[in-house]
Amino acid sequence: MAHIQTPVKGFTGIVAGVSFANGVGTSDDPAALAYFERHGYDVMPHAPKPSKTPAKGTSKSPLPKSAEPSKTPTEGDADKEQA
Repeated sequence: MAHIQTPVKGFTGIVAGVSFANGVGTSDDPAALAYFERHGYDVMPHAPKPSKTPAKGTSKSPLPKSAEPSKTPTEGDADKEQA
């Protein structure tokens, strides 16, 4: 599936049988892709698929203790401290 960017930024509609939303569409029709290339659209073959694995250099480990939000005392907690 190719990723297609319209020359008119933000265009929403149908061109050559391909639906576009906010200037972006996808197609695997060779005739439509040739049309888009001839008419100044940006055509990127094989649109990247979102990856479910973390990128290199990232980990799935929890946040370090220093990154966790600190507990803020609430009204009920203040009463407990005074008692």
